[in-house]
Amino acid sequence: MNFLKLLRAGHGNYVINAQARDYMRRGSLSRPAIRLLAEADDKQFADQAAWQANLYQLGTSAPKVAPDPTQIATEGALWGSVKARGLLGCTVIVSDNADQFNVGQFNVGRHA
Repeated sequence: MNFLKLLRAGHGNYVINAQARDYMRRGSLSRPAIRLLAEADDKQFADQAAWQANLYQLGTSAPKVAPDPTQIATEGALWGSVKARGLLGCTVIVSDNADQFNVGQFNVGRHA
């Protein structure tokens, strides 16, 4: 999650868009949870507090199951923010292959 926050290039928002929903699907978030987020009136959140309040209001922050729905939804909204700003178009990610950098499966860019 920290890596996704860094990819927002200093912006603090969270966005539910097609890319966010795709990330959530690939992260095994349940279809009902994705549908709930997709059908909600609000799709953009100014900061973490607004995002967390939205999750609480929708009731998606309560279940304690694996995978953690709050974490997957939050990662998806972070990814949505990155893509909504058009960031990472042709970016190459150089990493030590640690899991937090394994975002290529979500079409981030190329890995070196």
